[in-house]
Amino acid sequence: MNNKAFSIVELIIVIAVIGILAAILIPVFSKIIDKANEKSALSDAKNTLTNYVAYCESNQRSRQDLCIIVEKAKSYYAFIYEASTGELNNSKYNPLTADSLEAAADMLFEANVLVGNNENSMEIPLVIPEQLENVVIYEGYAIQAGNQIISLNKKQIGISLDESYTLTANVFPQKKVLSLTWESKDNNIATVRDGVVTPVSYGETEVVAHYGEVTATCKVIVDEFIEFSGSMAELKALIEDETDNALLLRLMVNVEETDNPALFPIVIPEDKIVRIDFNKTELRYSFTSDDYGIPAFIENNGGDFYMFCPGDPEDDYGYISIEDERIYETYVVESESVGHVLINKNGGFINVGNAMSVALYKKNELSYTVYNIDGFIELDKGDCFNSYGTSLVNSKDGIIKIKDIYFYSPDVAILNYGVIESIEGSLIRGDTIAIENYGLIKTISDGMILSTGGNAIENIGKKAIIKEISGGIIFSSGNNELEMLQKNALVMKDGSTIGAITGGEFKGKEAIVCDESSTIIYGISGGEFRTQVPVRLLAPGKTCIYNEETDMYIVE
Repeated sequence: MNNKAFSIVELIIVIAVIGILAAILIPVFSKIIDKANEKSALSDAKNTLTNYVAYCESNQRSRQDLCIIVEKAKSYYAFIYEASTGELNNSKYNPLTADSLEAAADMLFEANVLVGNNENSMEIPLVIPEQLENVVIYEGYAIQAGNQIISLNKKQIGISLDESYTLTANVFPQKKVLSLTWESKDNNIATVRDGVVTPVSYGETEVVAHYGEVTATCKVIVDEFIEFSGSMAELKALIEDETDNALLLRLMVNVEETDNPALFPIVIPEDKIVRIDFNKTELRYSFTSDDYGIPAFIENNGGDFYMFCPGDPEDDYGYISIEDERIYETYVVESESVGHVLINKNGGFINVGNAMSVALYKKNELSYTVYNIDGFIELDKGDCFNSYGTSLVNSKDGIIKIKDIYFYSPDVAILNYGVIESIEGSLIRGDTIAIENYGLIKTISDGMILSTGGNAIENIGKKAIIKEISGGIIFSSGNNELEMLQKNALVMKDGSTIGAITGGEFKGKEAIVCDESSTIIYGISGGEFRTQVPVRLLAPGKTCIYNEETDMYIVE
């Protein structure tokens, strides 16, 4: 019997043929699988649409345009239903690359591709009976055509040699044939790899993100932290110096000033980066009479201002404050001049970071601790205190993001006319009202919102919208047992709107007070309530039942 083995040449030929076949067939099989997933996703979208039509008919509500997003084999498919024609169409962006259904939707929203077509459109999924787990529905939305876009989380950064910074890029639409690449214009100043910027030497350069033919750029300034032990006048000169694009400062001593209003406000120039490491120290201005009051401590006129205090947030705090030295005395206020600690305007950015306390001790209801006129403020891990007036005021053109912050005011803690992106993990206490909202609050997810003398949250007027409350304790407590639960947890009036309430604890004389002109669009589908929730506010198919163990009404 002749058992002749393959020669090396023959094996190489066989392997080459297999490789060629694989190169040809794998893309073919991949396309077949993609088509099968898309067909299955379309089937789920059609079933969802059938359920939606039945839901509208049973609840006597008109049908609206829909965006239905379906997950299949870790790919995501968006379909558009046009109520006027009854057609269900595939999106040209399919399949979407994302980590979850919510991430796929966020991608469409951030790219301004998924657009609301009526005033009730909200970035909140509609929930209907018998809805599939791999589907989300956005009612009142259509997908519009858009070009390839890329954006970075920062347009400019200032870092020291011993730091690094991670840039993130948002790309839409993502394509399998393209990849994100990064480039530093000067690797002698800073390098970049997968978005991580690493300084090499002092100077200025640009980092560019490439995705196909589109790019996004971030200016990078590498500088050193100056150890500062000077006066308030010297600090003002450094910050206001327009010849220096970036200032990195580490305070080595408390910097204090008394009765010298000519130094204030300290103004951060447009496009300048100022980072102050408070190093467990304090910036403080005090005054002994109304003649020495100031309009503001820091005025950010379009720059990037970072305040932080490295260390344990429980023990290591930095402080910036204005203090009327008569605050605990009985006296007549002769001047109603305002005096804010921080003003943000001209599109400026402020980050109040780790272990920072911003405080105002002054008898004037018009003096705000933080006043955001038309910029963006991130508040993360710190305190915002006002002894008399409002802690945070966000004007109609302002944007705020709140996480792990303690707010206190004997009046209103947060007054919002603009946009609050999120409220997360914070204790917000206002003795009159904790949150008074006339603008847009996108999410309230956890933490405690507390009023000891009034309603915890008031949502007032036709422009007042809270998209979703998904958690947290919303509580009107009173100052003592006799006053306990004398006010309400949540009040909606004068045509205000909430998208959905899906969780949280609501404790007050009444858990929710909602006048006839106001509405919760998708109803209440979860949460615990001190009092019975009106049936008209419940989501379809939900009930509100008393639980003896918790002494609360549960919506489920």
